[in-house]
Amino acid sequence: MVSSSTSLTILEKRSLKIARFGNVIMAIAGILTAWMANADALLVDGLYSGINFLSSLVAARVGESVMRPWDKTRPFGYYADEAIYITFRSVILLGILAFAVFSAITKIIAYASGHEFSEIVLGLIVIYSVGMTVICGGLYYVHRYYWLKTGKRSDILKTEQQSALIDGVISAAVGLAFGLAPLLKNTPLHFILPVIDSVIVLVLVALIINQPIRSFLNALAEIAGESSSPRVIASIHEALSEAIPEAMDYTLIDVASSKLGRFHVVMIYLNVHHPIQGELVDELRLSIKSACEKRIGLVEVEVILTATPRLLAR
Repeated sequence: MVSSSTSLTILEKRSLKIARFGNVIMAIAGILTAWMANADALLVDGLYSGINFLSSLVAARVGESVMRPWDKTRPFGYYADEAIYITFRSVILLGILAFAVFSAITKIIAYASGHEFSEIVLGLIVIYSVGMTVICGGLYYVHRYYWLKTGKRSDILKTEQQSALIDGVISAAVGLAFGLAPLLKNTPLHFILPVIDSVIVLVLVALIINQPIRSFLNALAEIAGESSSPRVIASIHEALSEAIPEAMDYTLIDVASSKLGRFHVVMIYLNVHHPIQGELVDELRLSIKSACEKRIGLVEVEVILTATPRLLAR
């Protein structure tokens, strides 16, 4: 587990640097092989890798940005940058998948209308599939290794890890599907052979579309300020029991928490029944922050002294 925010950013940079190299190779290989083998399914694979390459460039900057201290421009910090990045990344991936589905359906309609297509070169596809699956497997374990070293705190590396896994599954599935395609020649399904790549595209999209949709919705919920899970709220209450001195006479009015990227933003509303100096409030905030980070990861904590429940104070 890393000991500081700086260490976390360094680990992210190392992982993403390796990812950029692997993804650019896969993107070029996918696009070239798709053209030489007359297989549109490989174009989807190549474009997916291309997006992973471009997103890794942005992710490195985002990893630095979210660790910047508050300033006049962003008085509540830069934590939202990570959720915004994941949102747009998911939208782009969904756009590519939508384009792939549109292209596949268009090709199938053209075939049904009597259009003929060039024969697919299966040998190239098998070689491509094996190579890309190996690279994706390597990237998956690289991202997972560094993600575990961050104490599972980096949403960026978690997303990249999932993307590498999906990319590897796509590459392996494409190779397997094309490799088994000749077996259809003497079956009632022989008529789909000329557009087998389009059929494979539709099947692959159906299998993988859930991941970018889920990532998009989760990131959107974070940007919208949705409350943290009951498990996290319970952990915060445990932290309060540890961090607040027993001698303090107080009433816990409310606890509000939402996740924003790798950070949990926690607001503690207390009614202290005796005079308290500002320095003691600062010490209390730091004590609560330390206790929370042991349980839920990176947090920003604010302690608000009030006598009115938050939802009734408007």
